[in-house]
Amino acid sequence: MYRAALVVGALALPVATIAGCDQFGDVVTAGDASDDGVPGVDGSVGIDSSASAPDATTDGPADATSDGAGGDSSSCEVTCTAVPPSTASCSTGSCLLTLASGRAHPGALAVDATHVYWLDVGEAFASNGMVLSVPIGGGVPSTLATGLQNPSGIAVDDTSVYWTDDFIPGFVMKVALDGGAPVTLVSGIDDPAGIVVGGGTVYFAYLGTVAAIAVDGGTPITLASGLDNPMRIALSGAQVLVSESDDPGAVAAVPLDGGPTVVLASPLTDPTGLAVDPSRVYFAESENPGALLSVALDGGPVATLVSGRAPLDVAVDDTGIYFTGSDDAGLVGRVSLDGGTQVALVRNQNGPAGLAVDAINVYWTTAFDGTVMLTPK
Repeated sequence: MYRAALVVGALALPVATIAGCDQFGDVVTAGDASDDGVPGVDGSVGIDSSASAPDATTDGPADATSDGAGGDSSSCEVTCTAVPPSTASCSTGSCLLTLASGRAHPGALAVDATHVYWLDVGEAFASNGMVLSVPIGGGVPSTLATGLQNPSGIAVDDTSVYWTDDFIPGFVMKVALDGGAPVTLVSGIDDPAGIVVGGGTVYFAYLGTVAAIAVDGGTPITLASGLDNPMRIALSGAQVLVSESDDPGAVAAVPLDGGPTVVLASPLTDPTGLAVDPSRVYFAESENPGALLSVALDGGPVATLVSGRAPLDVAVDDTGIYFTGSDDAGLVGRVSLDGGTQVALVRNQNGPAGLAVDAINVYWTTAFDGTVMLTPK
């Protein structure tokens, strides 16, 4: 099955100020999509200065005096205070850093301490998908693997990048962080999708199944079967969380020892993004009309954190949940863990899709513009 690149979509929002740049945001309680005020924002712009700065002659970040990713630089009265300051630009009121541009439908991405890694999905049936990386501070993107047919999920550890390639047949593959010859871990599977790595093991979802294989290869072990179109997965302690996108959709927990699968939330409408913290799993319904939801890892009531939006991908840290929006807003947003306050970090992005966070920044891809982007939290 060929899956198209993740695509999403903007929000007319009031203005607050952060570190010299306008920060667009609206205060929205769970289930309330009205603009009813401006949240307070604390902290400073925090692009990590430990990574190398880009060469101005490359296709990396725009200069801070330009209008960045297609926005109007006049919406910021002063230069964004990124570190180093020449690497960030102001667009639609937010400090942005373009890490890569001109890409072919970039989709899922992952981040480690020094680099951002992502999948170029490429064109349908063209076998021009890629795995790429770029330093967090900007620079020249590196191509790690080429010739992919329909890359879907990506994960990274301290030695390698792992991905699924959803075609006929499907694959699970890896390549060293600095490139080299890609290694096939699993082949001949249908519809491989989500992937996560931890504890020396790669966990992946494919047609009706969640399975595991050692990072060095070997024989795959089936952890669960008979699932309804498993898509995204996340690792939490002794279990893998999985979203099932068939109607009705569900979020389930699969024990790593192969015990019975436990359904945590159902019925759902096309659950997409999935993220987990020590106590809860967070997931998105992208349709009718869309919502950001959560449930405890041991089950219980499902909490609605955001409604009336259409989130697609999801990430979480110890302060909030981040999401890309598939409505008409081109939104990269954040909501508090209890669903109390929603802030649009960036708006008017052309198809925001894959999403990742670290301690300082938020990273995403834009499927239509072909960019990999960064904004400080």
